[in-house]
Amino acid sequence: MNLLRIFLILGGLFPLLLWSQPSPELKLDTDLQIEKVIAGPPENFHMLAAGRDGAVLFYQTDSFTYRKQNALLKIRENFWRFTKYTTDFTEIWSREIPVRAGVNYLKHYKDGSQMYVLLLQEKKKNQRYYQIANINVESGALKVHRGRLRHNVQVNDFSVVKNQAYIGGETIMPKWEGIARGAAASLILPIYFGALKYNEKNVCARIDMDKGKERTLPYEFRGRSKVVSFARNPWGRSMTVVLARNPKKGKRQVYLHEYAGEKLIRELELNPKGDNRLLTAKIKHLNRYEFMVVGTYAGAYRKQKIWKRIGAMLTGTRLPDAAQGIYVARFQRRKQVFIRYYNFTEFENFFEAYGPKEEKKVKSKVKKNKKRNKRRKKRKREAKEIFVDANLHLHDIIEAEDQYLMVAEAYKEMYRTRDRNGQMIFSEEGSAKEFIGYQYTHGIIGGINKETGRMKWDNSFPIWNMVSKTLQDRIQVLPPNPEDSITTMVYNFDAMLQSRKIKEGEVVENRAVKSLGRQFIRQTRDVNSESAITHWFDNYFLAWGYKRDEEEINGRGSAVRLLSAVKETKKLFYIYRVAY
Repeated sequence: MNLLRIFLILGGLFPLLLWSQPSPELKLDTDLQIEKVIAGPPENFHMLAAGRDGAVLFYQTDSFTYRKQNALLKIRENFWRFTKYTTDFTEIWSREIPVRAGVNYLKHYKDGSQMYVLLLQEKKKNQRYYQIANINVESGALKVHRGRLRHNVQVNDFSVVKNQAYIGGETIMPKWEGIARGAAASLILPIYFGALKYNEKNVCARIDMDKGKERTLPYEFRGRSKVVSFARNPWGRSMTVVLARNPKKGKRQVYLHEYAGEKLIRELELNPKGDNRLLTAKIKHLNRYEFMVVGTYAGAYRKQKIWKRIGAMLTGTRLPDAAQGIYVARFQRRKQVFIRYYNFTEFENFFEAYGPKEEKKVKSKVKKNKKRNKRRKKRKREAKEIFVDANLHLHDIIEAEDQYLMVAEAYKEMYRTRDRNGQMIFSEEGSAKEFIGYQYTHGIIGGINKETGRMKWDNSFPIWNMVSKTLQDRIQVLPPNPEDSITTMVYNFDAMLQSRKIKEGEVVENRAVKSLGRQFIRQTRDVNSESAITHWFDNYFLAWGYKRDEEEINGRGSAVRLLSAVKETKKLFYIYRVAY
């Protein structure tokens, strides 16, 4: 195996590879880090932060083998390595498993001492091959479950409870069907009602990893539907499946189905208490019988812009699932206690990332709308809302001492094409263009009262220049400190940690920037950002990613003698323990 591993832990080696000193706001544990020279693609490296139990690094190595499937066919398998470290980066154990070529990491989940990693076939086919690696974080004991999803599926979430794995999403329109629909719309008739319309169906696979059995849970819904997310109930050791459904034009409903093994123990529908369209949902189980729901919503179909509705009607398609606000709901046993809505125009600093002109424009509209609604109220007419579309990636709800924290990132889909001169053009429009990733614009955080569900405070944090091929939790949060009630938001991009500190919605430290090194692998708009950070334990974060080591490779600097064996390599994979 050609992968060369260099561990620079403790002692006098670190000053040679650290080019900047920590600022007063940020404590860098410079004696607690790992740097690895890597030869493979950076996107193959991943981390699990297991709290005080340590951390697990897992990645695809450059080793492979061939497994004989039958007399005529051999399948290439790549080796994936899992290595556990303590909180001071002492290696405890290392394991390897063979993974079928073309099957790559999608998501991981930790349930107690068990770690589960979902590896899914990248090429979308009618049946997608998967492997689930089950690792005991304490002992390193490892099992692998293999199977096939029975549909061409877009996977939205993965979770595990009691060794029952759940994979959920929706079906994808086959390529040939998309071509046929496009031909029907453009060749047969200039405007062909319904030709482009495709009703994706939800897919929820439950895999019994003890017995090796797989079952697709049946949801017979008419129209469009998909599995949005899963929520594990630690008290009942059950799993709640969140489904979104479009039963008819202009409607959107959210359903909650809770399973204990094969048994459906609870089936609920979220009541919007009006004509708002509920788009997504994240669940926080409070105890065996109560749970909080936070999700995104859009205004009623009739309240959307007229030109969007006309376009959807003529093409037979639907309005995009862009959010226009956040809702909070609470359930006790089988009863919905309340649901509350918060329009994006009500959020502090929400439009900071859009620039001064756009922020001023929206605030002016909101001000005029409030005056208009006062006059409408006197005439006993319905108040009107101003809606601003945003795509939102919701995190799991965080429980703090006296509140729940809602965290999300706003993003836009980015595409590229070339003009007649061969120049690359980037845009947010996806017609006949290549999708390059999701560009994050800003993070949002809000404190929610545990009993009433009211938003106590909120704030936003602009994210600069980050583009990722996958939607991930980029903003990480250190919950409010009981002593000073300060909440810290931080993200890692190109080995640059950027943080904002807020106290009950008020910014107390606007933006602290700290470099984890001097030279980095610069990301462009068409390259995936692989730097990441996650909350580890107490006030510590785990940061990892990639950077260049040009001086050592070019023979400049005193560290060249230590790294002379790796002159041909330019990429370093780093892991830092960072304290805030």
